[in-house]
Order: sequence, then structure tokens, then C-alpha cells
Amino acid sequence: MKDPFALFGMEPRPWINSELLREAFSERAAACHPDSNPESDAAARFLELNAAYQTLKDPVTRLRCLVELSGTIPQQEQKEVTSVPQELIALFAEIAPIKAGLGNFLNQRSAAKSPLSLALLRHEEQKVKTEIAIMEKRLLCEWESSQSSLHTLDEHWLERSPALINSANELATKMRFLQKWMASLKLDSLPSTHPLPL
Repeated sequence: MKDPFALFGMEPRPWINSELLREAFSERAAACHPDSNPESDAAARFLELNAAYQTLKDPVTRLRCLVELSGTIPQQEQKEVTSVPQELIALFAEIAPIKAGLGNFLNQRSAAKSPLSLALLRHEEQKVKTEIAIMEKRLLCEWESSQSSLHTLDEHWLERSPALINSANELATKMRFLQKWMASLKLDSLPSTHPLPL
């Protein structure tokens, strides 16, 4: 694996200043963009730079990259964990019925053919939106807690002990689940059921 940190002249760390990363990307992208750079490998270098930027700007992929670069955990043991981390199991148990309720509501709404049947769904819509809003706040609190853990991990990163590498791997898994859950509960997937005026 190529070191994406090296492409930006950055030290491999769990936490990165997003503004500095963006500036480094813009500077390097302008220099190697195929539209402004006539060299034959400019497009390949630009794609490589863009892939490195995408890896580093997301804390989950950045942590996974650090774990892989450390060489401490064999690559086959780094495979995506599909089970919910222990500390999130209670939260998962609360999210599942909310997602099911959202799915049921969306099915009812798509089956509604008249303004009257849409109007009858308003109460259910409000109930689902309220449940989602409450859960989104809880997920954001967990995300902020994870960001705090990321900063703590960064403070001790130079040690690079096996326990620290393992913590990075576990934090990446936790953050990946939080990202996935937050995306699945986005309110933009829930437009209003208010009927259009005639």
C-alpha cells in the first residue's frame, strides 16, 4: 500500500487538521492536474492524489490506513467487521425499530394515491421524524465522543504499541457503524406528505 500521508508530506497520525489537508490537496492537485500538466503520467498521479485525499479526509479510512501501514495487524485480520461493537449494541437495538418504522412509513406513503390518504399519514410522519431527530442527536453525541477518542489516540500515537494499533482498529469500526447509521436516518429521505394544492 502506498502511504497517502507521504503524498501530502504529512506525518501518519490519527487526527489531521482538515483545513491543512484541503490546502495540501489543492496545491498538489493544481500542480498535477491533467488539464494543466502535460506530463504523460499527470492523470495517474492526479487520481492517486485524489484517492489519498479521500482516504485521509475520512477518519474511518484514515484509521484503517494507519493500522495497515503499521503492519501490526495482518491484513487478513483487518477485514471489515460486520458485527456491531459491544459498546454500541444497546444503541443498535434502539435504531433497528426506528429504521423499521421509517421503512414501513415510506412503504405506506408510496402506496398512498390520494391527497386524503397522504393527509392521514401526517401524524405517522411526525412520529417518525421525531424518533429520527432524537436518535440523530444521540448518534451525534457518540460521534463527538469518537472524535474525542481520536484526539486522545493522536496524542499517544508516537508510541505505536500493539494496544494502540488495536484501539485505532476498534475506533475505526465504531466510527464506521456510526457513519452508516447516521446516513441511513437522514431526514432528506423523508419528504413531507403534505398534498399538493389543487
